[in-house]
Amino acid sequence: MEDCELIASYKAIDRAKLSTLQSLIVNSLDLGGKTKITIKSEVFSELDALRQRYEDLGPLMTKKLQTLRGDIKQMPAFMRKMRMMMIPGIGYFTVVSKSDQAYIEFLNESLTQELATCKDEDHILESLLSETLERLGWKICFLSEIEIYLQNRVTA
Repeated sequence: MEDCELIASYKAIDRAKLSTLQSLIVNSLDLGGKTKITIKSEVFSELDALRQRYEDLGPLMTKKLQTLRGDIKQMPAFMRKMRMMMIPGIGYFTVVSKSDQAYIEFLNESLTQELATCKDEDHILESLLSETLERLGWKICFLSEIEIYLQNRVTA
């Protein structure tokens, strides 16, 4: 009986090389987690550096936000609950939620103070906050449906 192409290919495999490759892969993976597979530390130095950078982000963001404490006290109430965010390739931002009750109240008060002539929410924010933000060296970079992204001396 003549071997089919699949069996011929199987016989041609160098089992020693395949075993070495399998050992390398298995020894490089951390299979301890049930829902994910990760590459162990000290396998790729670049990956280790990225992991360390990521682990340092939380404390770094907290430290940056602490330096802005004085500015935050001068902001409208809705802007006092902030968080720091780093968007890879774009930079650091101070982020304020637009879904917080304080923001909704701020917007409602603003609309009743004859600012209904403004075109939309972005213009209301710009007209109400521009003086304070400019004085403190802050600027609104962009808005999403749920958040306001700002930059300042710490994030720029």
